[in-house]
Amino acid sequence: RDFAGNEYVIGEAKDGNGHFIYNVAEEVLTEFTFKGESPYHGLYTNLIYGGAGSYFVQRGDTYVSVIESDVTYQSSEVLPYAAYREVAEEESAETAYSSVSAYANETINVQHPEFFSDNLDMHCGEFWRADPGQCGFIALGMLIAYADQYVYGRILNDSLYYTTNKNNNKLGLISSSDKNLIDKGYIPVGEYLYNLHPKNSTTSTHIKETMNIFVEKRNSEFRNGEYFKIDYYSKWTPFYSNNAIVEALKNNNPVILFGGYDFSTEPNGALVESIGSHAIVCYGAVKTNKYYWRCHTGWNKSGHSDYYVIDGTIGSVYYFKITETGF
Repeated sequence: RDFAGNEYVIGEAKDGNGHFIYNVAEEVLTEFTFKGESPYHGLYTNLIYGGAGSYFVQRGDTYVSVIESDVTYQSSEVLPYAAYREVAEEESAETAYSSVSAYANETINVQHPEFFSDNLDMHCGEFWRADPGQCGFIALGMLIAYADQYVYGRILNDSLYYTTNKNNNKLGLISSSDKNLIDKGYIPVGEYLYNLHPKNSTTSTHIKETMNIFVEKRNSEFRNGEYFKIDYYSKWTPFYSNNAIVEALKNNNPVILFGGYDFSTEPNGALVESIGSHAIVCYGAVKTNKYYWRCHTGWNKSGHSDYYVIDGTIGSVYYFKITETGF
């Protein structure tokens, strides 16, 4: 069950590789993957579901995150959320989104959304491995590249980007399919990040650790006392907020969302594609009857750089910001 008492069914493959979570009341899969080790393998008693990629076990009056095993939450931190969720679900059932004017219409984007919607359509840093789970590293690479090009500069090592023919601007990420670049020693930044901290399935916790390793390594490469420092926001359901995502976007910080989603090409549009257990980059939002997150799915396929999340479950979120530079 989740914190509000709603019932779910969990299942996994015999060897633990591949899993699903099914919402009994709504009769939908809220999370699924066909490959990769089940994150809750062997945990069948008192497992509490906090959203895609977020699982807790109750220990007395505290709740321990299954993936963040060193993180413990007090009852007082989760019970208010359960009460809020129950109220929110009742309101949703009554209104059924019939009143679009319930919220003021608002459009939010980072300062250069074209970096994600245009430039990265074919160059998102995608790389391929025999095992799944690279999406979190690709997403982090996009955040780093954005900061490098528009915010701070010099964050990426020169081998991790190249100059495009379009206005001679740094693109920030390269496609692993470009053999000429690979032969010259370039590497997609997502693959570089994976090699720093390999894992077959990522969450905000692992990506937080990967980024910290990246900062430490990058600072070690600088000379003449150059450096940069970061702060980060890494939260799990139910402890993140939509307002935190919006404020990050307004402050020019794109956000990685980990979960399962239904996508459309426009807010409140027709379903185009569904993806379970995936990391995407949110770089904008449209707020009408709810938030529709504008995102890049991390795939170099036509159209996948400008999708809107029309439904789904966010398990965890991550973004970073530069707090200090010595450039």
